[in-house]
Amino acid sequence: MFKSVQQVGQRYLFGMLVIIIILGLVNSIGLWIIGLDNPFLFGFLAAVLALIPYAGTFLGAAIPILYSFITYDSLWMPITIAIYFWFVQFVESNYLTPKIVGGNLKINALTSILSIIIGASVWGIAGMILFLPFAAMLKVVCEEYEELKPIALLIREQNNKPTDGKDNFIGRWFKKIKTWGSGFRTAFKK
Repeated sequence: MFKSVQQVGQRYLFGMLVIIIILGLVNSIGLWIIGLDNPFLFGFLAAVLALIPYAGTFLGAAIPILYSFITYDSLWMPITIAIYFWFVQFVESNYLTPKIVGGNLKINALTSILSIIIGASVWGIAGMILFLPFAAMLKVVCEEYEELKPIALLIREQNNKPTDGKDNFIGRWFKKIKTWGSGFRTAFKK
């Protein structure tokens, strides 16, 4: 049980790190193409702020938009940045995060929202970030004890059965990398 709880936490943190790197690069490249000064600063700042559920994406986009309002005479720059951040946020929240992070937690939307609200009331922004994996860890603990299984049923997604954690996006991704690496090693040995 402790190993399962540890794996949930590690997968969540690794998934969030992958999301930050992807978002930081995509944001930075987009801001660079748009022509904003210091695109990597604003891009990675927005990616780190995206850790804060719901409000973080808005804050991450608001900073470069306000900066462009102040420093540029044209109105097209802030509008272009706002449209770009909207598009990146749409792709991230609908495709990337559910595949990379959501596939690891396997908790339902109501539990996610409640854990964010409770986390915000207990620890503020840090609680909003940390209580989501805490809810997933609670689900793993509740699945281990017969008396607590009804709570686990309330927390987990309806379509998901309890798993051993081997069939997730990141696990499959590491298996692919491992097979590619072994393919390269055998090719270079010849």
